[in-house]
Amino acid sequence: MEKILMMSAESTGDPYITLLKISLLKEGIKINFPKRFYNYFPFIRNCFLSNCRNLHIHWIQYFSGSKGRNYYITIKKMFFFIIDVLITKYILRAKFVWTVHNLYTHDSSYLQIDKLGRKFFSRIVDGIICHCNQAKREIQKIYEVSPKKIHIIPYGNVQEFYKNEISKDDAREFLNLKKETFIFCHYGRIKPYKGVFDLINSFKALNQNENIKLMVIGAPRTDELKAHILDISKNTENIILKLDFVPNDDVQYYINASDIIVVSYKKILTSGVVIMAITFGKPIIAPKLGCITETLDENGAILYDSHEKDGLKNALKKTLELKDKLLKMGHYNFNLAKKLKWENIGKQTIRVYSKYLK
Repeated sequence: MEKILMMSAESTGDPYITLLKISLLKEGIKINFPKRFYNYFPFIRNCFLSNCRNLHIHWIQYFSGSKGRNYYITIKKMFFFIIDVLITKYILRAKFVWTVHNLYTHDSSYLQIDKLGRKFFSRIVDGIICHCNQAKREIQKIYEVSPKKIHIIPYGNVQEFYKNEISKDDAREFLNLKKETFIFCHYGRIKPYKGVFDLINSFKALNQNENIKLMVIGAPRTDELKAHILDISKNTENIILKLDFVPNDDVQYYINASDIIVVSYKKILTSGVVIMAITFGKPIIAPKLGCITETLDENGAILYDSHEKDGLKNALKKTLELKDKLLKMGHYNFNLAKKLKWENIGKQTIRVYSKYLK
């Protein structure tokens, strides 16, 4: 087994795919990415184009059609996805490893169709990778697969992906922010499941102080989301919005300028933003969901129950009471991140490949 067909886009700029690729290349594994993302039969076609029968699949919604908004097109794509997988598996004799990044497609219009496709795929694939024990338990229960098929490999730090060369003071000067201001920061592509509306409303419910601000950084998925964020944030000078894509080299300005990173997910399995925050040595506010409680603990994070009515608001309040401890919490998280080495993750991934692939 020397060649892998990595069924994900190489050019998306996703840190996980980029760093996984680098770690595997260092171990002598040749990585092929899809020549084209065909609407139908992408597995069959790319197996032939790459002359490879070892497939590592990531976000299957891009192949199964479960991100669709039209019911009949979603059904049609799911049908062709199932045929594609069966032919690839049993006629081309290909082997599959699947990394499960999320249990379901976030904000899917047709959740039952998505569940059907994932259950089917989980039983067809040879091996499954996830990032924590909680993820393994949920995959085993929801997909109804044997735990022997599921392997835990953590999400590695992103130290080699993002620049981190600027101090907090210089970052604030670059962004025209005062040194004495306390800044909560929500970073990343904005989608409904990430709870940005709840965060903004919870922040507005705090006693307003001009030296306490919330930064919301990232491009909303739709114009409707953007319009709603602008609407609920209007007349609130304490909220700073940059509702645009941020180039990777500029991420350091927003993260380093912040006092604490807030992830306000309503549902989540694995969070790349959490990994990014601890890599930058930042304390975090986060819900007790998915892999978060295995990545973070109360030495470096303020964890809250997302099902509690005022859970997020109380976490924001608690942060302001712990201002003097946040720097120490950030250092603690930085040391956690240093242990998540891609060298180890690459070796663990190859052990999974060796067990299942040709």
